Amino acid sequence: MAQGWFAAPVSVTVGIFGSIRNIISARQADELLRERLCHGGSPKILAAHHACRAAMEDEAKAEAARMAFIEAAREARLLPGN
Repeated sequence: MAQGWFAAPVSVTVGIFGSIRNIISARQADELLRERLCHGGSPKILAAHHACRAAMEDEAKAEAARMAFIEAAREARLLPGN
């Protein structure tokens, strides 16, 4: 399986103190979705999970996965300043 590299990183806040973590691939995004957001199961989170899995199979789909991940992270209030 490929990584699904993003053209630009997506910064998210993690942990108790809101440390910044830069997500640079669909694989990392999918791991974060499964670790942090699996309890949510909203349509945006599920769409991001599926988009990330597709990008790991086909690198050409990485940018679509990045955009879906941004929407899921925004909904989950993981984007800095969100």
